[in-house]
Amino acid sequence: MMNTRTLFLWFSLSMAIILGPSCVREEAPASSEEPSETEKPAVNEGTVIFYSATVSDADATRATLDSDKHYIFETGDQLVLTGTNISGTLTLKTGAGENNATFDGNLTYTGEGSPAPDLVLKAYLKSTSDAMTSMSYDSAEYPTSAITATTAEAVQKYSHFTGTSTFAAKSFTVSQQSTFLNFIMTFEDATKAGDVLDIYIDSGTGTMRTGSTTATLSGSDVMVLFVAVVPAGTELNNATVQVGGKALPFGGSITLAANKIYNIRKRVPAVVGLEAVSLGLSSGTRWANMNLGAWGVPSYGQFFAWGETQDYGVMSGHTFSWNNYLWSKDDSGTEFFRYNSQDNIKTLMLEYDDAAWAKWGALWRMPTKDEMDELIDQTTQQVVANYESSSIAGVKFISKEDASKHIFLSFGGYMDATVTGRDHSGYYWTSTLGDDVANAQYLYMHDGGSTYTSSVARYLGISIRPVYIRKELVAVDLGLPSGTKWANMNIGAEEASQYGQMFAWGETTGYSSTDYSDHSFNWDNYIWNPSHDGQTFTKYTKEPQSPGDGKDRLEPEDDAAAAIWGDPWLMPTKADFTELIAGTTQSWVANYNGTGVSGMKFSSKAAGNSNYIFLPAVGTRFDNSSYGAGTEGFYWSSSLSDGAQQGRGLWFNSSDDISSYQTIRSRGLSIRPVIRISAGAGVEDYDKEGFQTWK
Repeated sequence: MMNTRTLFLWFSLSMAIILGPSCVREEAPASSEEPSETEKPAVNEGTVIFYSATVSDADATRATLDSDKHYIFETGDQLVLTGTNISGTLTLKTGAGENNATFDGNLTYTGEGSPAPDLVLKAYLKSTSDAMTSMSYDSAEYPTSAITATTAEAVQKYSHFTGTSTFAAKSFTVSQQSTFLNFIMTFEDATKAGDVLDIYIDSGTGTMRTGSTTATLSGSDVMVLFVAVVPAGTELNNATVQVGGKALPFGGSITLAANKIYNIRKRVPAVVGLEAVSLGLSSGTRWANMNLGAWGVPSYGQFFAWGETQDYGVMSGHTFSWNNYLWSKDDSGTEFFRYNSQDNIKTLMLEYDDAAWAKWGALWRMPTKDEMDELIDQTTQQVVANYESSSIAGVKFISKEDASKHIFLSFGGYMDATVTGRDHSGYYWTSTLGDDVANAQYLYMHDGGSTYTSSVARYLGISIRPVYIRKELVAVDLGLPSGTKWANMNIGAEEASQYGQMFAWGETTGYSSTDYSDHSFNWDNYIWNPSHDGQTFTKYTKEPQSPGDGKDRLEPEDDAAAAIWGDPWLMPTKADFTELIAGTTQSWVANYNGTGVSGMKFSSKAAGNSNYIFLPAVGTRFDNSSYGAGTEGFYWSSSLSDGAQQGRGLWFNSSDDISSYQTIRSRGLSIRPVIRISAGAGVEDYDKEGFQTWK
């Protein structure tokens, strides 16, 4: 159970303010200038709490403002609240020209822990017509019904106060009644514990709250927990919450009651609706339909420095600068650990520093400068002020071959200490270094219509629009009884004849099948055997190890196909391999399509089906050595053997021998993914649906 102090920090963090974007169009940023101290945001030393208050004239004795002697509130009136270690100024929200008004704004608390429950608040009504005069409030009147043990204390302290005060010898009543929206979000995407995520809550008619929150680890789940405090009576109509650029609907309509808690539970899925769009380009390159860090279309996504795989949002508090740049050796943009004048590497190394590969897996990468130039030259660009009624502006890149096909790149701006140019200009990294090693190539576009590539300082936070790597990836229908379809290439390959990468069983990091120096496949490096004895395992355990967890098939988070390629791809089971052997004719191929690569061809036996797949004879890796490359193939399944030490798979050789296979889990084997159409192959579906609870 969370203590009171923790809960206070939890919800107050989510109430941090986002400064609005500039309304002036900006040109491309200077290539290597460090932002001045005056441009850097001030550090907020206190905890911010959003507050709303209603003020009414109780005794109607103000003679100078209307015939009924009411105090008439004016635009510009302010309500200043002060107390022990807490203060803030609320501005008039509604009620100008009336004798009842609503004020809202932020209070800043600078003390230790939480404000005391018996804190006496004082208020000053700062009128546009009168001098500031003191008003002293009574102590808070708390709700009497506790809802949950810890959250109820927060409700009591922050959601409800009433009191009477005087202004210019006149009596007023001030009151505040609030509602708590308690969000519990579980992430299934690449979000990691410690990531700072932007929060936007929309009631269905407009933005209610903005702020940020930090992801934490709860068991094996990555979660965020945050509370939004909103005025009672707020109406939600198909409201949404955006967490880290991912928009999730509440669903339905409700009027929020005073001093109540509403639990909103959501599972945040991996990227939804991601597509590789073919625009008829000469190279055949297909472009993602959304930005890296986005959840859907359209969205701004997240910001990245060039060559960094860590993303940051508007509310992250991160400053993009040479001081914070991963590859800067001297914090001045002149010396670099990587991509420098000495190593002469001109393009981001895919498996290490390409953010698209790191975030979306081995099907995606960042575009090169040549690919970005091709996109500009071979499409028609159209500036759009409000793309599909999303209120997001940007540029449509429309296919010249088929005008019904396009991608949309938003004007997300760029980020150093703050965001510049949002809604007016867009900046998108390529994977190509600039002529000066301090800079990298990027796409620039703005609402005046110009679109071109140039170079800019590597440290800046800029958007990324990935491209699809495997132009030839196909799910091959072999006419198998289960409906299972097999990929036409291995994980880590870019075409059917390539070896791809090798994996230990239950690990999602792959290593080269030809460079044996990059990893040693043994028990010392196997993640599920921290004792390095090859006997005791922390997951996927069976007797005689006790206690066994009873898991004999890889779960999605440990399935390399699911983790790297994403839905709907999975590693095959032992039953899938059995069905593949029974449902196809196998033949050894010494020189597949003239590539010089040997392996086994699996041709469909189904009537009228001429499809086949080719599995290269990659061999296997153990320690730092390779065995059987060119003459034998070894492929993992997701199934554990009868004992915990071994995983199951498929083996074949150049003599046309083929059989089920099992070997120790730490060895390096290839993986050929499948798409399982039905349950016939023997794997139940894992629940990935979101859920919602109103209380």
